[in-house]
Amino acid sequence: MEEAIFPEILLPIKDELDQVEQNINKEMILKAGPVADFTKLELNWWDKYVHPAALIISARMFGYNKPQVITMATVVQLIHIATGIHYGKYDQRPGLPVLIGDYFYAKFFSYLCSGKALEWLPEMAEVICDAHDAGVREVEDNQSSLSDVSRYIALLRKQSTLLGTCSAFGVLATNGDIAQEKALRSFGVSLGAAFSLIKQNRCLSTAEQLLVEAGNQLEACADVPPKQILVKLLETCQRGLQKSCLVG
Repeated sequence: MEEAIFPEILLPIKDELDQVEQNINKEMILKAGPVADFTKLELNWWDKYVHPAALIISARMFGYNKPQVITMATVVQLIHIATGIHYGKYDQRPGLPVLIGDYFYAKFFSYLCSGKALEWLPEMAEVICDAHDAGVREVEDNQSSLSDVSRYIALLRKQSTLLGTCSAFGVLATNGDIAQEKALRSFGVSLGAAFSLIKQNRCLSTAEQLLVEAGNQLEACADVPPKQILVKLLETCQRGLQKSCLVG
């Protein structure tokens, strides 16, 4: 993927992303020591920026500019990090993934309380349940889910529920149009599943279909300036797909 391009397309929301990153960095010190002593969180551009960015962009699309935007952008990033740790995505000391992951989940509860955003708890709890249900099924299915493409894509979609919620945040926060909420949720889920396939360099024709779906879903949304950032994010993934196809 094109790491150099990504910060450039997110430049319009850099101030908000900086605030989120500051919040996350504050939580990287446990009483037992720095998180880095227990797990190496080597986040690529997707893992570091996409979830909070999608939420911030969605809020802008629907004119929602309350302080809860930064709170919720921090919350979704904490959830994303915690889920990645539980999934074993990072190099970590044996026996600690569950404890470190639970630490970040606990921090997300703390942010909901301090940021007066507890109304989002049911939505976030459902997202976490979806991600871990998909993870359990992927482990249980093992090779069968990998050989059955449609089954595997269904699991990836469920694992991408968090990005769907981030993308629909602005509609949800403003009690907006249900059709746009559905379109933005679908956009995030399709984009997340496509990126997973591109990163794994597998089922690239399916990844292409998912990106087409994401584009169609985005077209169904109101044509407001912040939407163009999502368009550019989609285009970045499409370029990543093209590079994977050339290499593969």
